[in-house]
Amino acid sequence: MDYIFFVYGLAFILLGVVSLILYNEKSSLISWIWLAAFGFLHGLNEWMDMFKLLSLDNPIFEWIGQGTLVGSFFALIFFGKKLVSRKKFIYFSTLMGGIFLFYLWQYPDDFFQLLRYVFGFTGALFSALLLWHYAKRMKYIQLKFAAVGMGLYAIAAGLIVPVGTIPLSLIMNYETFLEVLGFPVQVLRLLSALMIVIGVWTYYLNHRHNENETKALIYPMEARKLFFIFGFVTLGGFFLVNYMGERREALMVKELLARTTVVSRAIDIDAVRSLQCDTSDIGNPSYEQLKIWLSTVNVASRFAYMLTIRHGMVHFLVDSEKLGSSDYSPPGQHYEETSADFFNALQKNKPFIIGPETDHWGRWITVVVPLGGLLSDGGNVYFAFDIDYDSWKNEIAGTRQLAMAILFLISTLMIYFFAASNKIIQINTMLNTERNLFIGGPAIIIKWKIFDERWRVIYVSANIYGHLSLKEEEMRSSRTSFLEQIHPDDQILFISGLEKLRKSLPEFEEEIRVRHADGSYRWFHVFVIRQTDRSGEWFQGYFTEISSRKEAEESAVYLATHDVLTGFPKTLLLEELFLKSIATAKRNGDKVALMYLDIDRFNRINETFGHAFGNDLILAISKRLKNLLREMDSIAREGGDEFVILIPMLEKKEKVSGIAEKILREISRPFTLKNESITLSCSIGIAVFPDDGEGIGILMQQADTALMEAKNSGRSTYAFSSKSANEKIAQRLMIENQLHFALLNGELSLHYQPQIDVESEKVVGVEALLRWNNPLLGSVSPAVFIPIAEECGLIVPIGEWVLEEACRQNKEWESIGFEPIVMAVNMSYIQLKRPDFIATLRGILERTSLEAAYLELELTESTLADDNVNIITKLQEIRDLGVAISIDDFGTGYSNFLYLKKFNVSKLKIDQSFIFTLEGEDGESRAIVNTMIQFAKTLQLTTIAEGVEKRGQFDILEACGCDEIQGYYFSRPLPPQEFVTYFKIKRTE
Repeated sequence: MDYIFFVYGLAFILLGVVSLILYNEKSSLISWIWLAAFGFLHGLNEWMDMFKLLSLDNPIFEWIGQGTLVGSFFALIFFGKKLVSRKKFIYFSTLMGGIFLFYLWQYPDDFFQLLRYVFGFTGALFSALLLWHYAKRMKYIQLKFAAVGMGLYAIAAGLIVPVGTIPLSLIMNYETFLEVLGFPVQVLRLLSALMIVIGVWTYYLNHRHNENETKALIYPMEARKLFFIFGFVTLGGFFLVNYMGERREALMVKELLARTTVVSRAIDIDAVRSLQCDTSDIGNPSYEQLKIWLSTVNVASRFAYMLTIRHGMVHFLVDSEKLGSSDYSPPGQHYEETSADFFNALQKNKPFIIGPETDHWGRWITVVVPLGGLLSDGGNVYFAFDIDYDSWKNEIAGTRQLAMAILFLISTLMIYFFAASNKIIQINTMLNTERNLFIGGPAIIIKWKIFDERWRVIYVSANIYGHLSLKEEEMRSSRTSFLEQIHPDDQILFISGLEKLRKSLPEFEEEIRVRHADGSYRWFHVFVIRQTDRSGEWFQGYFTEISSRKEAEESAVYLATHDVLTGFPKTLLLEELFLKSIATAKRNGDKVALMYLDIDRFNRINETFGHAFGNDLILAISKRLKNLLREMDSIAREGGDEFVILIPMLEKKEKVSGIAEKILREISRPFTLKNESITLSCSIGIAVFPDDGEGIGILMQQADTALMEAKNSGRSTYAFSSKSANEKIAQRLMIENQLHFALLNGELSLHYQPQIDVESEKVVGVEALLRWNNPLLGSVSPAVFIPIAEECGLIVPIGEWVLEEACRQNKEWESIGFEPIVMAVNMSYIQLKRPDFIATLRGILERTSLEAAYLELELTESTLADDNVNIITKLQEIRDLGVAISIDDFGTGYSNFLYLKKFNVSKLKIDQSFIFTLEGEDGESRAIVNTMIQFAKTLQLTTIAEGVEKRGQFDILEACGCDEIQGYYFSRPLPPQEFVTYFKIKRTE
């Protein structure tokens, strides 16, 4: 039951919300604020009842519930007061107050019953009549629906009350309602609440929609939709009927058992104890007394009696029939109708009903109530009586018939509501427009007649001045005066619609522009109907201003086709411009160039200075591009830092190169924003019509391919679409495609290259190097696939797999008896930037059980050069875990020794490009390497040289004081098993 209170209360609170929204409506008939107050207060009252039902016995729920109930009824009174004049309202209020006080004096304990009768019923009835009157006057079918709901509420809440001392409450109360209808009165209240809120809600939606565009919200419903509604309600109704029947039957069973139990309490227990359950009881006065009592109980039943169980059989103890009659059963006689179910039910010693059974008397059911072990020998006694099953069942059938009637009523109301709404809408929009005018709506009404092909305006509504600042007299002149207010482009459209209206159409509607007094044009939706009366044919037009809607539509179109930040067209609009340029080029034999421009490494700007700064920079770039190009050229913003430039009317392809070079130079000039000087570069891909294709899709693809070629060529340049570039891109796409499945298919593996101590020439560490062997591509170089993995984001899962596999392998070698060595793993800047990197690293160390001291992460110089707080924090957290950090390829990038100290680096790896020229005659590389090693020693860093392939290189590094070396001179990168063999050999040397 608690859910009914919840939904019931929620419906009224929703009514309060909608009514509060409608409070701004200016009407002399309706004061929505009082209906809102009623909705909120009554909804809160029902929720207080729900809390009480949930056994929340806090007295505050009772106080709030009573207060909100009183407030809600008075809110209804004030809502309905506009039905009568102020004088009559005062009279009725005084009368109701007097009646209330008089009856309260007569029945002081029935305050809330009187409150419902006097104020609740009266207020709801007044409100229902007011809603009906307003709906009828304003032609709002939705409010009629709400009025019917309010009438139901007047009955359900104002007349059906708890039982009290007032005579009417003894007849119409919750219990009698439940007994007669088989469901609680809250269900009827819920139905009334839903009808009220649906009616007011649809009125609000329809009213709001009509104010905007003078169109109905509920569109015409076809017959099949009404049939669907009826079918849906009917189907749900059958479930309701069955539920109500079953509910009524369950209630009647409970009632019958309860009534029998109450009757059984009147039995003289002492008289029962004196019985022996045999023929000797016939002369016993107690037996005669009990027999007389049973005959009085037998008025509403067919047969009343008492039973007992002896020797596993059921026997009569006393019955209500006369001695000697054919139906009389003497004491001790076997109860022949005993079934197994009946006997088992007796044994449980609980009240029960069994049946129906059929015999020569008809169909009947038996009600049995145990009285306990009352006989002298401790035998149990049972009081029972039989009642006619058909009469009992007819009461339930009556309940089902009532449920069918309720179902039919609900179905009829729903179909009437929707069909009537449909009928109102289908008549024409004129009724809606006139209603809007009555309540101060926006529609302008103009009526005119046609005499000798000349128009004569016979009526103009006064609100024309508010929309167009025109006076009525200015419109009541000639045809020219009327038409000249319409935009020239719309005049032919309007006249043509009127001509069709004169010949065949009953009505027509269009959207046109009408001139304002200030010279600007306003958009209007025009609906015109043809009318005839005694004076002849005439026309009536309804002009509803829709300028705000049109502006919103134009704004939406602009936002869909233009970039918000720069105002440049989006690619969709650029396609239209491209098609026009192509058409011109075909006629003139010209060429059209499509440039794809991307700002190099612009993401670093956003990461360093923030997106607001990045947006300002994009605006500055846009201005430079716009100033560079001709008026006939077009620029579109494709994405964050990408632009598409359309250059039509080119005589030769070579002219595009000059334009591209100008753009490169202009973008490379420093930008000064917010006291920051920023130097940028860009890459440009170029495709030309008709050389590289004729459709914009093909040319965009070719320009994109050329852009990638320009980026691969070192950026800050441009490239034309070419066959070789296309092949490279195709190859790259194939590698990227296959790389997506490499990890899943087990195509990746690790090889391990030893790191040798220079002094002892023993293995002190190892670097894990990634290898990829693909069935289609064969063995792919890491220099090829790792940059691709970084660009497409696959470096994150691949890098995580490499790190875990390297740690696992190192722990495995340790477990088979190898001395612990340091495992060096290359780490991508992209991996390091991820917020979960530290958690991932910690998890891998825990899963593999590898001590952090035997793991070393190799980072590039560019990573350290990103002086980002996030990166600095990450590096410190890595060192806190005990993991070492080394700098890979040192000397190829920023080579800033301050970074080495700032980031707590433990090892410096000299790039192999210096080792390769170490034996050169000029000695330059040797001097650089020696400087690096000596400075590292000053910072107490370990140095390692990679790419050592010759003995001479080893000797020079040893002389310079290098700590470790790595390269083919000692070993190439080895698979795990081969590395084990190598390690064993080196250990024995």
